[in-house]
Amino acid sequence: KYVGKEVHAIDSEHAKNLQNPTWRIMQALNSLSDPKSPVGRFHTGNAKTLSGNGTDPVAALKVYFKGHYCPQQMSVVTFGSRTLSDQLSAVAREFASLPKGSADGCGAPRQGFGNPDPYPAKRMGNWMTVESMQPQTQLW
Repeated sequence: KYVGKEVHAIDSEHAKNLQNPTWRIMQALNSLSDPKSPVGRFHTGNAKTLSGNGTDPVAALKVYFKGHYCPQQMSVVTFGSRTLSDQLSAVAREFASLPKGSADGCGAPRQGFGNPDPYPAKRMGNWMTVESMQPQTQLW
């Protein structure tokens, strides 16, 4: 029930983004990146990508959660009038029960956006004209 609502909300946000000239330009620039780099991948999702491919979105979300929501990929920031010792004790108490996550997701090194180089020299020097949905001119 909730996943279906979230898929609809993400699809609505994606439809809104399609009309945003800055988002469209960034998508066009990202399409020039090295295909091996995560920079050019689809970043937001829509109803088709989140519900298609014959996969159950709830099951896929559980697999993703198990592999990515784990202590070694999280940071905690505290701020308050309590002493540092009290804040650290509260963090230890509240977060100690977090499961470690699966070895294939949380144990694996995270891929950054800089390796491989998303825009190597051979992918540069292209001219691109992007037609705007709105009457404005931009030079990037």
